[in-house]
Parts: sequence; C-alpha cells; structure tokens
Amino acid sequence: MTRFTRPVHTFSSVIRELFEGLRDGSIAISSESALATAAQSEENRQPPERIPEEDLLNTAPISVDPRFLEETGLQEAGRRLRSLRERLGLTLQDVETSSGQIASKHGKKEYEISARRMTDIEMHSVLPSIYRLYSLAVIYRVDMQEILASFGLDLGAFLRDSSLTSPPKSHLMTMPDGIAAQNVPAIRDVVKHGGPLALFLLAQSAPDSQVSYALIGSEDFTMYPLLPPGSFIQVDGSRRQVVDRGWRSEYERPIYLVETNQGFTCCWCAFDEGNLVLQPHPLSPAPMRVRRSPEEAEVIGQVIGVAKPLTEWPVSAA
Repeated sequence: MTRFTRPVHTFSSVIRELFEGLRDGSIAISSESALATAAQSEENRQPPERIPEEDLLNTAPISVDPRFLEETGLQEAGRRLRSLRERLGLTLQDVETSSGQIASKHGKKEYEISARRMTDIEMHSVLPSIYRLYSLAVIYRVDMQEILASFGLDLGAFLRDSSLTSPPKSHLMTMPDGIAAQNVPAIRDVVKHGGPLALFLLAQSAPDSQVSYALIGSEDFTMYPLLPPGSFIQVDGSRRQVVDRGWRSEYERPIYLVETNQGFTCCWCAFDEGNLVLQPHPLSPAPMRVRRSPEEAEVIGQVIGVAKPLTEWPVSAA
C-alpha cells in the first residue's frame, strides 16, 4: 500500500474490530456512574483566566526583524525608558499603579500600562500607544517631546517636513509647542533651505494673540501673482473691518483672509448691499464671488506679512 492510499473499512470490518477490542480490553464502555462522574468533573472545572479586552497589538509582543529594530531604534527606546524608570526608583508595579490613576482620572482605559505590558515595551520592543506615551511622560516627569524623541520622532523637524506637502486649499496654520523665534539653529536651518518658513517661525514670538498664520493652497490662485500658491501669510485678527478705499495702488490695498462655506481664501474685499464681495487680482483666473455676510463668508483678519516662494508657475497651472 502506497503512502497516498488508505484502507477501506466496511461495516463488517468495523464490527469485527469493535468486538476484538472489547475482548482484549483495548476498548471499554463507560458505565452510567462513570459518565456521571465525568460530567460532574466537567462542571466543576474552573474557567481559564480572563484575558484583558485589548487588541492583539496591545496584548502580545510582536516578533520584529532585528534589522527593523536597528533602523527604528525601538530597542534603544526601550532601554531609555527603563533608565528613566530606574533613575526615579520606580518599579514596574509603580508604573502600573500610577498609570491606572491617570486612566481613572481621564476615564480612558487606554492610559493604563500593566507591569507585563511595561516589560514588553522595555524588553521586547513593543511600540506603546499615544495614550501610554502620555502616561509615561507624566510618571517619569519628562516633557512629551523627550518621550517621542526616544522613539526617533523629532518635533523640531515639523517646519522642514511641512514644506514637503502642498495642500490644494488655503488653510490656517498652527505650530507645535516648543518652537520659538529664540530657536536660532532651527531658524538658520530653515533659512538655509530657502523655504518661506523663516517668517512663519520668527513671528511665533509675537505677543499679540490676535495674530494667526495661514498657507495659500497649491491650487488657490485668487491673489496671484501678489500671493502665489505656497505663500505663508501673517494675519491680524484685530483688523476685520473691511477698508475699500484710500489706497494709491494695489500694493497698498488691504488683503483679507476670509473663511467661506467652501474654505479659506485671501482676496480684496468690498461690501455691496450687505453682501461681501470677494475680489481676486486682475491677473488671476479666479472669478469674483459674492457671499452673504456673515452667513456664507466671514473676514478672519487683514494680511500684514507674507513670505512667498519665487517660483515660476506654468501657464497651464493658471
């Protein structure tokens, strides 16, 4: 008989094997008392310990290629976190207790870090969630940026990386905490790369809370060529009153950042019977628009500063 064939059991052969098994004792038939005892034993069996309701990524260490760990620095991050914990004299149980208190305060279980999970983070290169990173920053008394830096995430690269994206629509911009005009190396780095972000960075020291910043979208040609796509603008929110006369040239005419029901845009403004007229530059392909104010359009403020790229835009783009 080859390995790919199997014997065929007929009904008669099965009966014969059954009787032979009963005779030599290899097959036994349980009595009613034995069956009852087995059933009782099954009822008394303790259920297995309940596994916490967490997703797979949060409960079990992930087997990771060592080469990947070398590139991402997860192993080094685990060692740094362990060093921070031991420096404060904290045990794994201390971290579990403290993170549980943070989770209770915020009403979110995601902040909690069990001792087993902390071991996985320190020893098995498990990447914690953003909630657990926050808990670690609080427990270890370090800035959140320092915790993120342990995993290779540098918030100082925010400005340089933002120049890699070009959203099509104009929009307001916000900056992460910790980046200020006093950060001279960062300013020099931005200027060195020739981006228009230098003004955007320097203006962070402005004490006026009415000042905000926006980026002209890559497809917003409303004020082209005065404000080409990619321009960073500084907006004074205290100057929301539209001035539609008194200038000598287009360079003196106020430009406003306006929020409409379709997004943000920069343009000249004028009022006509209660409607806000959004006027583009004469060389712009964008049409003039009329919106009800403030239901459909609202002036955010007047543009008081701009840093724009000196780029030759193709005719097709316009």
